[in-house]
Amino acid sequence: MRFDTFSRRQLEALSWWCDDSPHRERDAVICDGAVRSGKTLCMSLSFALWSMERFSGQSFALCGKTVTSLRRNLVTPLTEALAEAGVACEHKVSQSLLILRRGLRQNRYYLFGGRDGRAAALIQGVTLAGVLLDEVALMPRSFVEQALARCSVAGSKFWFSCNPDHPGHWFHREWIKEAERKNALYLHFSLEDNPSLSPEIAGRYKALYTGVFHERYVLGHWVTAHGAVYPMFCEARHVVDAAPACARHVISCDYGTVNPSSFGLWGCAEGVWIRLREYYHDSRKEGVQRTDAEYADALEALHCSDDARQPDLDRFVEEVRVGPCARGLRRFASVYLDSLLTYGNAVGEIVPTLRGDGVYALYNARLTDVRVKRGGTPLEVVFCAAADGAAFAPVRRPELILFTALNPPAGELLGTPLLRSLPFVTGILLNILGATGRNFERMANLRYAVTYKPGPTGVDKAYAKEIATSIADQWGQAMSAAGKGVIKDFVAVGDVDIKVIDADCQMMDTQVPVRQMLEQIVAKLGVPPFMLGLHWSSTERMSTQQADILTSELMSYQQLLSGVLCRVCDTFLHLNGWGCKSSITWDEINLQDEVESANAQLLSARARRLECGCGCQKPEGETEQ
Repeated sequence: MRFDTFSRRQLEALSWWCDDSPHRERDAVICDGAVRSGKTLCMSLSFALWSMERFSGQSFALCGKTVTSLRRNLVTPLTEALAEAGVACEHKVSQSLLILRRGLRQNRYYLFGGRDGRAAALIQGVTLAGVLLDEVALMPRSFVEQALARCSVAGSKFWFSCNPDHPGHWFHREWIKEAERKNALYLHFSLEDNPSLSPEIAGRYKALYTGVFHERYVLGHWVTAHGAVYPMFCEARHVVDAAPACARHVISCDYGTVNPSSFGLWGCAEGVWIRLREYYHDSRKEGVQRTDAEYADALEALHCSDDARQPDLDRFVEEVRVGPCARGLRRFASVYLDSLLTYGNAVGEIVPTLRGDGVYALYNARLTDVRVKRGGTPLEVVFCAAADGAAFAPVRRPELILFTALNPPAGELLGTPLLRSLPFVTGILLNILGATGRNFERMANLRYAVTYKPGPTGVDKAYAKEIATSIADQWGQAMSAAGKGVIKDFVAVGDVDIKVIDADCQMMDTQVPVRQMLEQIVAKLGVPPFMLGLHWSSTERMSTQQADILTSELMSYQQLLSGVLCRVCDTFLHLNGWGCKSSITWDEINLQDEVESANAQLLSARARRLECGCGCQKPEGETEQ
């Protein structure tokens, strides 16, 4: 077998796992598209080269619709190509086993047929380093998922190839449309991606099919066979990306044991019924017949499917846009809580999508951009905002505004900040620190007093003014030269005295008043000094009472945030048409010393033992000491 050239798409399928490829960190590769586009041969070659390059002594799986078709379509051309490349191939037909050897490397490749659901039992139990599933769209989901579950060796990868089917096919929904989330490389092939096809043969294939089969086999599109059951069906008209909020729900049942069973959850939105979720099982296709109890459980799960929305809610919590460049509900809650503690109030907004079918982003608003006013009654609140410099006016959708006030006084709408009573204390502290800074600045800029005392002679007394002026000029020149980095001596004749002004004054001791002010701040916050960076004692630690107080304070903040976060999550679920509610489970806050807590539990157990009397059984886990 000779290869003259490869197309760009084929080369990408052959080399995506190589060290210099930008896709080397992917866990899987998916190749779909037109028939005769060369995807199967490139996939099988790439799979064999990757496995022989990365592993030795490992087991792999080659899967097709049947073992016979797998040997015909994949194994035979693959072994011919590998033999020409210097890879020794040993095909044990009776064992459905292919052994490849190259140098000191050897690997085993087991052949499996995924005809129906019963085939999953054949592959169960084996440990694989990789699996190739050829024509995966023709295999039951149970077989494919069992094959993937067998790949537990470090560095294992998945390889899929198929021709398109209908767009509702489970593989199209779960893997092709979710390829990025599953860390899979998706490669779509067309007839032009197979350079071995002559233009005449390619033109024959394009003219051979019409309608849906032309779209599937020639264009490689996942399309529905129109008119098969519902001639009026149109995907653009009858399929929506996300269901709106529904006021009424019903469940339809088409029950069968040998024949397929189909259950559907329907919701009514503005007079239009939408199939929100469904359960479908075909015992003939899957090869497994289910009991009435299993169907009842499936029906109940379809009705009570809050858990089914958990992955969507988790994804929303982690990926929701916050402001212009942040993401995640934690980021929104952090800024919201900071505003609440600092200013006593916090304002946020839930920004829906343009179609109103989801939450687009969350926004932490500035308090200056929103006005909170009392409504017609003491229990009503009106939120006002200004747009483009206009006057403040009530917002159009107040249900999307999030507002929390921290400990508002009786009859007031706005809350009070955590440090409300500390401006006076902090003002005194700032005055002390400012005065200390000015004193240091004053002492660093030395000023001198130069005193000349005239001698007893008449000449000194007569020219005292001139002599003093000359001394002052000389001193000034000496000081100016020193400021320029020049050392200049000062020589004076007579009784000349030079002193630093205020040299005898001492700095005021500010340690006591500063600590008193800081103690007031610590008492207000209720936390030990070391948590504020104040190290007043080398052995300082948080007392049990302080830990209890701080724990209760943190729990109160959790309660304030719980209502806001639940509103955000419930709005997300409601806009997506899901009637379930959200709840928040916080991690337990424990600031107690674990050793002291254990000792306390031990003492409590001993006390209960004494209360019960000598004949009472010892508490479980306690031994004599």
